[in-house]
Amino acid sequence: MPHASNDHVATRLLVLAAGLSWAANVQFPISEWATMAFAVDYSAWTQDISVLGITRCGPFLSGDAPAPVPVCSPKHMVLNVSLFILGLQVITGAALSRAAWPDGWMTTVGLCLVAASGVGLLLVGVSPLDVARGPHFIGAAMNFCLGGAGFVILGVACRKAAPRRAAFSLLCGATTLIATWLYSAQIYETLGRGGMERLAAYSMTLWFVGTGLSLLAGECRAATVTAQA
Repeated sequence: MPHASNDHVATRLLVLAAGLSWAANVQFPISEWATMAFAVDYSAWTQDISVLGITRCGPFLSGDAPAPVPVCSPKHMVLNVSLFILGLQVITGAALSRAAWPDGWMTTVGLCLVAASGVGLLLVGVSPLDVARGPHFIGAAMNFCLGGAGFVILGVACRKAAPRRAAFSLLCGATTLIATWLYSAQIYETLGRGGMERLAAYSMTLWFVGTGLSLLAGECRAATVTAQA
């Protein structure tokens, strides 16, 4: 059955591409911390990630600060481009990984929500906080809320077929949503404003990188079994 075999190979290549795209999300924290290294008087615990993307140096009112604070991020373009690329990676992985998940409407909804979170990242990347505050906030809300919900739904969808991936997805999704709610409600505890936002953001990065590596490992194992058969 050459045709069926070709289809199988094509499907595996798509899943491999999805895994690579999601695993490459590790570029975001690397880019963020590289940008932070050049920022002036910036605190990862008390300031938002978005402050690193502000395009002009000077006083700026952001977050829950009672008055404008000095902001200067000379390498802001690094972060903004990283966020745009991140959005493309998220959307690509969601579009190509369908065959790696169980059939059913829950998987479709979950992947659509994840893809929509990627659209939010595109919006954040092209709308720095000091240039287009409204679109920036909308994009950030789409990313955290839709992405976290997508992880939870995908976790429920694969709870029987892949219980470990399900538990991982539920944990990352719940952490993202809870941290996002606490951040929005200005309940930071000991993490600070910036720390709480990063808890949400890095939970998402952990899911993308972990799931991407899982897809890659699964396809490599499948290729090995096929070669030995």
